[in-house]
Amino acid sequence: MSFRLFVVGLVPVMIGCTVVGREQPAAHHVQKVPVTETAPIVVGPSAEIASPANGAGDADVIDVVAEHGVDGLWDFHVTVRHQDTGRSHFLDGWDVVLPDGTVVLNDPTDRFTRRMFHPHVRTPEFRRSKQDVSLPEEVTSVTVRAHDSKFGYGGEEVRVDLQADAGDRFVVIRHSGEASETTVVD
Repeated sequence: MSFRLFVVGLVPVMIGCTVVGREQPAAHHVQKVPVTETAPIVVGPSAEIASPANGAGDADVIDVVAEHGVDGLWDFHVTVRHQDTGRSHFLDGWDVVLPDGTVVLNDPTDRFTRRMFHPHVRTPEFRRSKQDVSLPEEVTSVTVRAHDSKFGYGGEEVRVDLQADAGDRFVVIRHSGEASETTVVD
C-alpha cells in the first residue's frame, strides 16, 4: 500500500472514531540515548548494539502519522517492516527520539516508546500506535526508529517535522477546539 493511500484511508478513520474516557497519563519519563550516524546506539542495560557489521538494518520505519491533541499530548501511528522469523528474531519495538537523543518513554520501566510483544511472521509490514506521548513544547522534530530483537537498531528511520503538515513519509494532524479525540484501530 502506498503512503498516499495510507494517509487518504487513515484520515477518515481517524476523524470518524472517538475514544471515550481518555484519562490524563501519569508523568512521562525520558531516557537520554546517543543518536549519531556512526556510533552504536544502546538503550538500557540489556540492549544489543547495532552496526552494519552484524547485519542490522532490517527493522524499518515505513511511515508515521503524528497527532497532536488538544490536551497537548501526541499519538504516534507508525508503520514498520521486518521479516520476523519467530520469537528469537523479530521487530520488538520502536522509539520516538528527540533531537538531543532522548528516547521518550511513557513509563521509566518501558524499554521502547512502543514495545511489540510477539513476532509478526505472516505480516512483515504492520502499523502500531502509541497514545499520550508527552513531548517538550520546544521540540519541533522527532525521529522514529525501529528495533530488531537480534541486531538492534540500524534500519530505515523517519524524521518527523512536527511543525509541518506532511513531509517525506510522515503526516502531522493537529486537533484544536473542543476535545474531538480520535484513534486508529491497529
